[in-house]
Amino acid sequence: MRREVYRPESGGFDEHFQMYYEDLDLSWRARLAGYDIVYVPKSVVYHKYNLSLSGQKLFRVERNRYLVLMKHLRVQTLLLLLPALLLTELLVWVWAANSGMKSLRKKANSWMWLVSHRNSINETSRSVQALRERSDQELLADMDVGLPLDQLGVPKPIRPVLDPLIRLVYRPWHWLATR
Repeated sequence: MRREVYRPESGGFDEHFQMYYEDLDLSWRARLAGYDIVYVPKSVVYHKYNLSLSGQKLFRVERNRYLVLMKHLRVQTLLLLLPALLLTELLVWVWAANSGMKSLRKKANSWMWLVSHRNSINETSRSVQALRERSDQELLADMDVGLPLDQLGVPKPIRPVLDPLIRLVYRPWHWLATR
């Protein structure tokens, strides 16, 4: 990353994130500001991962997921993506309910944090939007929109039923990204 992209006037890492989605936040701001992000297709990264969203991790993942969307996307885009966001939200609430009261509290706490910090989120969003050199369509064009049904604990017999619903609900995302 070039130094001018990371400098404080470009925002650097947002202190609200601490961990989870901080890299996406910085990358999206760089893309909105007109910088290109490239990758080396022949590179290999190994990441042994097993979904574990207990305690503070669930709170941060859920809060930061919406924080990224609210900071970077225009309201019109969020409204277009609302069906996909609602389906994702429903699946995460079901997962949290199946995981116990602690998970439900952390999920609820993430929403309470977003509501209680809405003024600072709006202020941050305005400063991010001031950097805008690219459209939401350009930002979303390379995004993978699949849901990790296996990580959400969706039983295998239900996945074939959910797959067509997910494709239907995510259609606006694909439409937006290809326009």
